[in-house]
Amino acid sequence: GGSRQCIYGSKSRFREASRTQFGGGLAFQLRLGYNFFGFVAPEFSLAGHGSTDGKSGAGYVGLDVRYHFIEHFIAHQDRRWDVNAYAGLGFAMGGYSYPDPQPGDPGHTLGKGWEGFSYDVGLGFDWTVSKSVAIGLDLKLVIPRYLLWIADFGKGTHSTPIHTPSTMVFMPTVQVTFFP
Repeated sequence: GGSRQCIYGSKSRFREASRTQFGGGLAFQLRLGYNFFGFVAPEFSLAGHGSTDGKSGAGYVGLDVRYHFIEHFIAHQDRRWDVNAYAGLGFAMGGYSYPDPQPGDPGHTLGKGWEGFSYDVGLGFDWTVSKSVAIGLDLKLVIPRYLLWIADFGKGTHSTPIHTPSTMVFMPTVQVTFFP
């Protein structure tokens, strides 16, 4: 046997302490890929989002396959635009500051978070503005499947959840694409 200790008290305090919402307001995405045969492009992607105050955020590293399906009907040389769809898998990690007042330090916070893998899917639209540059919009949906809850980044305290928390992240980003 053993003893159980209630760490957070109320249910609402527990929900806040173990949340999966990491803030909105800022997002970025970096993609590196190569287009084979004009319509299939494997890509490495690095994406993230966070609150403007810097107290919460999440990052996603993934491998995606982007499919330029319009290429089957209209050759890219005959148009300045492109529409594509993509899907992939990756690693997800999110973190946030949680208030943890201590005697003599009422502003003390703990760094908490989640890590696991993620699925991502999306649609992209590009408009070619020159021979080497296109601008566009990328509509990315990330579906993290968190496997580890980090109760305190500083001490390395973590646990495995009984169930993976359900969450989705929508990250629309403006793209600038460079061609060789």
